Amino acid sequence: MSKPSMQMIADIVGVSKATVSNALNNKGNVQPELKNRIIETANKVGYVIKNEHNTPEKKHLYTIVVTTKQAQQDGLFFNSLYSGLMLYIIQQGNDVNICILDEVTIINNIIPDKLKSSEIVFLLCYLPDIYLNILIKQCNGNVVCLIRNNPMINVNGCYFDDYSSFYALTSILINKNYKNIYYVREIDCIDKYEQKITGYRDGLINNGYKYNSNYIIEVDFSEYSDKIFNQILNNIVTVGETVFICDSDLHASILMNWLIHKGYKVPEDFLVTGYISLGTINKKLPTIEINKNTFYENAYKIGMDLIDNLSLKPTTTKLIHETILYVES
Repeated sequence: MSKPSMQMIADIVGVSKATVSNALNNKGNVQPELKNRIIETANKVGYVIKNEHNTPEKKHLYTIVVTTKQAQQDGLFFNSLYSGLMLYIIQQGNDVNICILDEVTIINNIIPDKLKSSEIVFLLCYLPDIYLNILIKQCNGNVVCLIRNNPMINVNGCYFDDYSSFYALTSILINKNYKNIYYVREIDCIDKYEQKITGYRDGLINNGYKYNSNYIIEVDFSEYSDKIFNQILNNIVTVGETVFICDSDLHASILMNWLIHKGYKVPEDFLVTGYISLGTINKKLPTIEINKNTFYENAYKIGMDLIDNLSLKPTTTKLIHETILYVES
C-alpha cells in the first residue's frame, strides 16, 4: 500500500495539494468545513500531521528567473505576475531567490550557483528553445515555465492560450458586424505573436472572412509620432466598420488616445481592443483578461508535484485560458 501523502489526501478530497498543505499547516484561507474534511481524511489514511510539537515541515527553495528583455516588453502585467508569484511562494512558508539573466549569459553557460542549487526554478520569460534547453540542463530539469507559448521541447509550465483567445475575440468582432478587422503588433516581436496571428487568421476564415496579410500592421510603438500612426490608417476608408486588435493593453491605449487626439470617435469611428488586462491601463478598453492568480497558483502546484517526485520527466502543460472582456471603448 502506498505511503500516505498530501497528494493522496488531495486526490481523495478533490482539491489541490497546495490546499491540503495550507489546511494541515494552518496557512492560507481554507474554509473551516473544507479544512475539517482534509484533516479527517488525513487521519483516515494514516497521514501524520505535523504541528508545533513535531519537526517543522522543511522549507523549499525556489528561484524565480526573469530576463531583462522580458521585464521591458511586458510592463505592468509582467511585474504584477512576478511580484504575485514571489509573495505566494513566501506565504506558503518557503524561501525564494531572484535571478535576472540575459540571453548572452545563458548561451555562455554563465549560470549563478543559486540557480543550480534551487529545488525548483520558475522561469518567467519568452525564450527561444535553444536558451530554454540550456537552462533546463543547468537546473537538472526542475523548471516550471510561465508565460511561454507552446514550447517545442517538453517542459512543465503554465502557458497563455493565445490561439484560442484571439480566435474567440475575432469571432466576437465578426458577430458584431465589423467588416475590417486589423491586427496591430510591435514590429520587433514577430515570433512571439505567431499563435495570436494564427488564432486571428483562423477566426476570420472559419467565420467566412478572407484572410489578408495586409491587414497585419507592424508598428514601432517606441516612436510616438504622426508618421507612425498615419501608417496604421493608410488604405483604411471604412469608418464605423473597422476594428484594431492590438497585441497589448498598453499599445491599444496609445492607439486609442491618438485616434481621439486626431478627432476620431472611439468606438463609433474605430474600435480598439487590447490584450492581457490588469484593469490598470484603461477600464473602458475592450480586452482579453488573464487571471494572474490562477496562473501562478497552478505554476506553484506543478513545482510542489516536482518536489514530490523529481524523477518525473517534465511533460505537464497547463493552459490558462483568458477571459474576453467586451466593453465599449
